Amino acid sequence: MKVIIFLIIGIFFISCAQDDDFVNNNVYNNTPVYNQENDVDPLNLNNDYRFQEGYINTSDDISIYYRLYHKKENKGLIVLSHKQNSSLEEWDILIDILLDSDYDIVFYDLRGFGKSSVSYLAINKMPDDLRLIVDFAQNNNKNKFKNIVFIGNGLGANISLYSSSDYCKINSSFIMISPDMFSKEMPVGEFNKYCDNSEYLFLYSKKDFKNLNEQLYIYNYDNLKTMIDSTSDYTGIDILLNNSVFIKEIKNIINF
Repeated sequence: MKVIIFLIIGIFFISCAQDDDFVNNNVYNNTPVYNQENDVDPLNLNNDYRFQEGYINTSDDISIYYRLYHKKENKGLIVLSHKQNSSLEEWDILIDILLDSDYDIVFYDLRGFGKSSVSYLAINKMPDDLRLIVDFAQNNNKNKFKNIVFIGNGLGANISLYSSSDYCKINSSFIMISPDMFSKEMPVGEFNKYCDNSEYLFLYSKKDFKNLNEQLYIYNYDNLKTMIDSTSDYTGIDILLNNSVFIKEIKNIINF
């Protein structure tokens, strides 16, 4: 009888654990791993780069999962921040193109998404996470990066924009793909800390701009350029896949 009771209790706890894993299906590993190197590139791309992946721990004990392509002689750093309800894997379609730039490339899962952990989804902490990622990539580079290019999609664009004032003293560029115009934590229209020497590019589709014409006042900064694909309803990363002009513009900014 006791054996049966213990079996029932064991099954109950296993069931609870499985349910908990399902609820937290964005969390693959909560244990911080620093500088974990993996020489197996999951995309099997450019052999001139050293591939590395792992976790970085934040000050509030969140584990941020990252992937880094490092080249010994690089032109600078490209930092990719994905949209909400997505993961770093959304950039896979661009990585192969960007590796031709000879820049180091680092991309990561926002807290609470992909393989990054979450105890609470604090969007206002995400710019701090981005700075942590940049500092980590810098520490992995022999010399100071001469150029840093930030590319963000959706919420990732807002995060990049709100981090930009920290990089005014270096040669930095910011490419915003379909920024979240309705973000309460990081409203695009209220941002006023543009860097005088930085370049800003906003990429939108006509779907993004539907009913948003009243917010065009944000595009009055001298170094800010806006491009709108008026021919399709694509949004986010799909804009790039279907608009060679946008890809060309990104290449011009990165200079490759």
